[in-house]
Amino acid sequence: MAESKEQDALLKRINELAHKNKEEGLTEEETKERDR
Repeated sequence: MAESKEQDALLKRINELAHKNKEEGLTEEETKERDR
């Protein structure tokens, strides 16, 4: 079950970054995080 929660959290973060990227762009740090 722990893996599922981690995956859910990661997916949520990816979606947040994708939305922010559309709205205003990402910082260099956020881009690196997204591209991992």
